[in-house]
Amino acid sequence: MGFSFVSESFQNALDRLFETAQKNLNSKDDETKNWANKVRSLKEFFTNRTLEYLDINLHETKKWNLFDVSQLADSIIANDLLHLKYGALSFYVYLKEWEFRRGIKENEQHNPIVRSFYDFIYTEKNQRYLEFKTHYDFVDELPFVICGEIYSDSKLSEIRNFLEEKDFSDFNSFVETNTTTFEMIKKWEESFDEKKQAVLDLEKRLEESKQTYDFVLLNKGFKELYEQKKAELKERRNGYSSFGEPVNNFV
Repeated sequence: MGFSFVSESFQNALDRLFETAQKNLNSKDDETKNWANKVRSLKEFFTNRTLEYLDINLHETKKWNLFDVSQLADSIIANDLLHLKYGALSFYVYLKEWEFRRGIKENEQHNPIVRSFYDFIYTEKNQRYLEFKTHYDFVDELPFVICGEIYSDSKLSEIRNFLEEKDFSDFNSFVETNTTTFEMIKKWEESFDEKKQAVLDLEKRLEESKQTYDFVLLNKGFKELYEQKKAELKERRNGYSSFGEPVNNFV
């Protein structure tokens, strides 16, 4: 059946563990002091809200009474160093399944308290792996257990079956058709821009010609022709702009 993170016995065990840590923060024994400081650093993590989350989501951890701090043997609790060690390794298990379940948030990756705690435990693992082999092995296997749990989920199986049965040939045809359409629009836009530029070039040449005729004082008859052609080009250019605008907005 496992244990509960929200039970009164678990809360009482947490309080007792933090009391052991508090009284050993300045222990003359360096090893005990180091463990005490690491355990005490996580006290703010165990809020009521966090405990409720752990109780709902830590499916694997809850199956093992070994990780329940409220079920530690009296002989362990009576020895401050052992009490702190078993408590810290249990915290390590809680944190890792919590992390695997909910994902690692960017701000938590750089949380100095959590990182320092992990570094401390990893150092202990390298130096004294056999002392808490069961705890370390459990954490190492957790990702595979959780992945298997997700893969075998009935909802995921429904999605997988749906994808296997669905015919996506119509969708592929739709994508190919739209790709062809976009290519045609692109070519039309390029052609449209060329025509619009040609009109602008004609306007520029017409203006240059007007200046030339003005210079030799032969502008009376040309001026009438100039105004006529200028109006025609303006009408044509405006026609391109007004036609191109809704097309560009659509695209």
